[in-house]
Amino acid sequence: MVLPHDVARLRAFADLDALDADTVASLERVVRAAAHLFAVPIAAVALVDRERTRYVARHGLELREVDRAGSFADLVVLGDAVLEVGDASRDARFAGAALVAGPTGARFYAGAPLVLSDGHRVGALELIDPRRRAALGGAERAGLVDLAALAGATLASWARQRALEEAVREAERLGVHDPRTGALHRRGLTERLEVALSLARRGDGALPILAFRLAGLEKADEDHGPEAADAALAVAVQRLVAGVRDHDLVAHLGGGAFVVVLQAARSESAREVAARLLADLERPVDLDGVAWRLRPSVGVAAYPRDGEDALELLAAADRALRAAQDAGGGLAEAERG
Repeated sequence: MVLPHDVARLRAFADLDALDADTVASLERVVRAAAHLFAVPIAAVALVDRERTRYVARHGLELREVDRAGSFADLVVLGDAVLEVGDASRDARFAGAALVAGPTGARFYAGAPLVLSDGHRVGALELIDPRRRAALGGAERAGLVDLAALAGATLASWARQRALEEAVREAERLGVHDPRTGALHRRGLTERLEVALSLARRGDGALPILAFRLAGLEKADEDHGPEAADAALAVAVQRLVAGVRDHDLVAHLGGGAFVVVLQAARSESAREVAARLLADLERPVDLDGVAWRLRPSVGVAAYPRDGEDALELLAAADRALRAAQDAGGGLAEAERG
């Protein structure tokens, strides 16, 4: 069960789900130091997610994870102070917990919260001993809090680095993608198409190009507003992406114009794919409860039959598209020269 005040903490924890080896090694140094300084056989860094407590750095502990419910760390993250238990086997909160009732046989426990720079508590630095022990002194508690702060800073540093890397990846993605639809934009298509052509030339294969145009977007904008038109574009991109393979390219060139590049495909199969995508785009789009049809057309061209470079191929596909539109919609292939 996720308590309301726990939602933000779990959101912060999501960034810590794939710690790299260097971060884990730094945390392991902390737990080794903790075991030595406090003369306990077991020390661990425990992270508490929605359903589990995971031990991402361990000294003297075989377990890698336990259920969150009933774990020591679950209680630590819900408070802001060191949690101490002199004999867990006699504490109703923990007597049935895996660390206590299982082979670890934990009796003494002390745990300090791991706090990220945003203030969220994501886990605990834990000291565990199978023997009963007296409570920590004030200086010992302060030392445990300091070590937990060091572990928290290590996690926070990793989270910041990951966020930075994600921001860089997103900036790179937006550099070649249309931010409205997520499809490649014109420059992104040009760059990726040149790479695809290079591969097709080396592999002596075909490279079909499908040029689509959706009629009716202006009417959708007039009747339902620009948000509805954007929603229709997003649905079109979703259908195009779902209808091709992961390594094919889908680009939005503006308005209702799209291009699909079928990499490593036979030119004979391009017409079949184009017809299937055309049928997908002809399905109604729900705009404010109204079933809206976008009236798509598609033109088909292919390397090397219809052109040797990106400009020639796109021009051939566009001529075929115009022929399809002049015929009232549907599908047309580039004329063989």
